[in-house]
Amino acid sequence: MGCLLLWSLVPGCAFAPDTTPALDEAVGDPTLVSAARNYLGRLYTFGARGPDLDCMGLVFLAWTDAGRGPWQSLSVNPTEIVAKRQLGTPIPGLSPAASRTLDLSLFQPGDVIFFLSDAENPREPALVTLQDVPLWVAHMGMYSGGPDHDFIVGDHYAGQVVEEPLAPYLALHDIYLAVYAVRPPAR
Repeated sequence: MGCLLLWSLVPGCAFAPDTTPALDEAVGDPTLVSAARNYLGRLYTFGARGPDLDCMGLVFLAWTDAGRGPWQSLSVNPTEIVAKRQLGTPIPGLSPAASRTLDLSLFQPGDVIFFLSDAENPREPALVTLQDVPLWVAHMGMYSGGPDHDFIVGDHYAGQVVEEPLAPYLALHDIYLAVYAVRPPAR
């Protein structure tokens, strides 16, 4: 049985049906989770790629440590990361973005989660528009799984890299109006 998360967001927003075909090779990658866990407790510094990390720095270094390629080959612009599918393909059932409802059972360890906000990023276009509300990437992390549906994040709220349950995090930080998630290809 899946876990369905409900949280209040943009009025009228709803989880949109996925139109992306499922890819057999998109099965997640637990080695990414192991690599990310190696950074638990590292201090958070915006824009950092080591020794301190920010949210993107954590995902990038885990990507490199898991043998996926050098993080320097990845764009620092989330809309470009998504458009070029640099970290994976959209997760069926969560595309284009999940908002008022989020089925946590759709995630697999290693999935990359982009947290969306209506706070404009003047350096890039909105990633998605839901009910005429443009949404930009404000944060990102990596789903790690388990009974509490945890994720790992270089977290500006905690001031360090942490692993915590996704649902309470979203409920507590209501700046995030939706999530967009991708699944790395199988190795």
